Amino acid sequence: MECITFEKLNAVYQLNTEYSKLKTEDYNSSYSCMWEVNAQRNTTSSSYVFILDRKEVRINGKPVEKLMDRVVYEMGSSLYPVRLEVTGQMEPMRILNYEEILERRKAVEEKCRKDYPGDVINRYIKHSEKHFSKHRVLLLSLYNDSFIKLYFRNLFEIPVDKDVRERVDFYNFPLSEMKSSYYCTITKPEENKRKLYGPLMAIIPGQDGQAQIEYSFSPQGNPVMINGVFTAKKDLKEYRKKIDIKLQCNTDKQ
Repeated sequence: MECITFEKLNAVYQLNTEYSKLKTEDYNSSYSCMWEVNAQRNTTSSSYVFILDRKEVRINGKPVEKLMDRVVYEMGSSLYPVRLEVTGQMEPMRILNYEEILERRKAVEEKCRKDYPGDVINRYIKHSEKHFSKHRVLLLSLYNDSFIKLYFRNLFEIPVDKDVRERVDFYNFPLSEMKSSYYCTITKPEENKRKLYGPLMAIIPGQDGQAQIEYSFSPQGNPVMINGVFTAKKDLKEYRKKIDIKLQCNTDKQ
């Protein structure tokens, strides 16, 4: 695998996600947001510092409105901006502002308990605390975010001279709380594009599904678009998650 090197990177991406339960009309939803990505290479090591910020969240094309959605959104927003130190192979190593995030989380938690009193909200807040309990736990949780997972894990580890086959694990793909493993072919870059595709690795007899992701780059090697579709069957029902990530402004990569 080739490790891409650069001095700094500044970009804004639009992420659109659609969830659906196939062959039925009772489960369809969409989620969108903007991601600001700023990165710089450490002068004393081969690692990088990425600052990621999530903005303009929309659910089904509208600002967050429903009570539970507002609580989830406000609690999740305490994560950002997040400062990540990553290796030269683009693997997250450390959350540099972990203590700051914990302080923000505590303040938002108190606000939510005050603004949205009730047992349901209290149970959700209690349940979500596990993601912040330890640095390593929060780092893994961030790494499984749709944008971060696709942007880091499969974008920067590029096979330079041949196709490769490997197992790729995704959490919350294609459905929340679902872990799916796909046995994928990752193609070498051709004409500023590369693909990742393969079948679901069946853990349960009769389980199947597919993953397909296409990455597009500018002539300078900057990521400009990521399109992915994931399917999986669970309990005789088939679910699909469709993700589109598109560069919205010029990327400075040096």
